[in-house]
Amino acid sequence: MKITHTTTRVLRMPADNPLVVGLPAPTDTREFVTLELGTDQGLTGVGLTFFGGALTPALKVAVDTLAQLVMGDDPTQVEAITGKARRAAGSSGPGGIFALALSAVDMACWDIKGKAVGQSVCALLGGLRDRVPTYASGALMRPHPVKYLAEAGPRLVGMGFRQMKMQCGSEPTVAASVERVRVMREAIGPDVDLMCDINQLWSVNQAIEIGRRIEPYHLYWLEDPTAHDDYPGLARIADALTTPIAAGEYHYGIVPFRHLLERRSIDIVMIDLLRVGGITQWMKVAGMAEVTHHRQVDRLGHSRDLHHAVDEGRGNGRGVQPAGGESPRARDARASRGRHSQRPDRRVHAVDAPALRGDTGHRAWPARGAEETRARPGLRSGDGQALPGRLTVSKALGGLGGAPSPP
Repeated sequence: MKITHTTTRVLRMPADNPLVVGLPAPTDTREFVTLELGTDQGLTGVGLTFFGGALTPALKVAVDTLAQLVMGDDPTQVEAITGKARRAAGSSGPGGIFALALSAVDMACWDIKGKAVGQSVCALLGGLRDRVPTYASGALMRPHPVKYLAEAGPRLVGMGFRQMKMQCGSEPTVAASVERVRVMREAIGPDVDLMCDINQLWSVNQAIEIGRRIEPYHLYWLEDPTAHDDYPGLARIADALTTPIAAGEYHYGIVPFRHLLERRSIDIVMIDLLRVGGITQWMKVAGMAEVTHHRQVDRLGHSRDLHHAVDEGRGNGRGVQPAGGESPRARDARASRGRHSQRPDRRVHAVDAPALRGDTGHRAWPARGAEETRARPGLRSGDGQALPGRLTVSKALGGLGGAPSPP
């Protein structure tokens, strides 16, 4: 099998959040770069990436460039494709736009692998579970007043969410930060997991002081309490608090996770599928977390289907954003509260369909505001239906070495 043609697009989507009710809807949009890799066997793999800034056109060029680079390659040999892209990028990697562009190519290749054998990507990755828990994210934001939080929390519980995340960090005083968490906890009760995201806004000393004051409210985790690359500072915070510390979503590539884990800077590893470089690199970080007895939670960005696939395939993941992850310290915190909730919870179910999505046609991408670039020197894509095929064990594991497979 060979890659014969590619299509990239920039899609603009409304930035609204259906979980936010009663507040003015945002008028801005989010831009995604999508990629379709077509093969000589009529299979098409879909990937996407996201930058969230003015450099989206540059990201699209990077995706175009990497996609053109792998023309003629076997898409099932994901490790070989990753290595080729890394060598071509030279000193521009392993972070930044290179990692974001690589993630789109990597996802599209995994999509093709699943279609080639008629299996979902979560099945290819191990198929441990057929559903993952989700949490309400983006509904309890930093600009939202405390009164709104007190009303929104119970509404989310009524929708079936047993986990939700709020934001803190911009309050004028320590007391205001504590009050914000107190109001949320009292509004939702003791049987709902509450997380709090600081987005790197506190100093180490602030995080320790405020973290100790909010410990009576039993946060499920405290996320990114200080600068993401302050490994010693994060370790100080983790050592000082009983609340589990989650971090990692701001990191590009796999090397920073080694520093986080070796220094015991965190309790819960948060992996952003786009910044880490795609599914292939995500699996490596998940392996690191497993051998160091850490749990991981997957930061979705805006690629929910992809995170569901990888989380359903691994044994040490505990959900996606919307999702919960748990370290031994987190389990101890849960046990100390004696929780036995019987509420139905919101879970995402694995789709019994090949690859990442069941539909690879253009219907998968909204037409609104789309810009696309096509490169089709070979065959045109088929109708998106999976063709019978086989993968050798070496290809299933990435296909780094060996002779190229016959067409």
